[in-house]
Amino acid sequence: MTENDTISEVRPEMSVSMSRVFSNIIQVIFGKYLGVQVFIAPVTLFYLLQSSSVLEAGTSLFGFHLHYFPLLAFSVMLCFTLFMLLKMKLIYHYPSRINLDLFIELNISVLGLVIIALIIYAVSSFLAYFYGIRGTGKSAFYLLFKLYTTVLVIYHYLLSVFLEPYTNRHYGRHRGMKAFMAWARQNKLFLARYALLLVLIVIASTRIYQIAIEYALSPLISWLKDLTGVELRFRLIPFFGIVDIFRNVLICLLAFCCSNMLFSPIVYLIDKLVKTYIPFGAFVKVEHAKATQ
Repeated sequence: MTENDTISEVRPEMSVSMSRVFSNIIQVIFGKYLGVQVFIAPVTLFYLLQSSSVLEAGTSLFGFHLHYFPLLAFSVMLCFTLFMLLKMKLIYHYPSRINLDLFIELNISVLGLVIIALIIYAVSSFLAYFYGIRGTGKSAFYLLFKLYTTVLVIYHYLLSVFLEPYTNRHYGRHRGMKAFMAWARQNKLFLARYALLLVLIVIASTRIYQIAIEYALSPLISWLKDLTGVELRFRLIPFFGIVDIFRNVLICLLAFCCSNMLFSPIVYLIDKLVKTYIPFGAFVKVEHAKATQ
């Protein structure tokens, strides 16, 4: 065997291993219900940002360049849509044609969100103009975005858990959904209790992460800064131009990915415990066995 033959055999193995590493990194950042911690508790993201830079960016945006806010909101929604598309591809493992259907469904929900936001804007403008009631629009937009993002992430996580037994049997999305709905009609109470349990687990894991980052990671970052003089937190920049919008969105996106990586050990540990002690597939198999007897 020549040296060239050896090199040609090593290269495919290296490419496969690199592909696996990259796939695992993507799974760690975007898999399961990762990301929901930022939508449930946005303060977990701010712990990774310099507080002074957040204040400067917020003051420059809402104080002097409020006309940049629609473009900023559009950029954030675009990033969230891409994030959800990647997440759905990771947790469902469906072919491209099925992913296209999920993409259409996601865009319909985004369209519904935009319509609700426009209604809120019209109502808040009416109240501000005729009754002098101001400040309701910003709070309503914040709560709407928080509710939409949180519900969407948890919904797709729950659905992926419920469809996993059928996906393991190589059912397609439509066939698996029909089989699951047939099972759910006969086990409504159990399904409601199991779904509630998973939601409580998601909220509890988020709370654990929030406590960990507040009392352990954030003080550690501050201590390392005092010790070495190196700031490990991300720094936002003031909004002086349109380019600054995309820079700040990119910075927040990087902080979001770091938050997901820090949250992932908790998520995968709890997910391992759930699959070990209360796996949903085991209950489906039991009911399927009863039905075939």
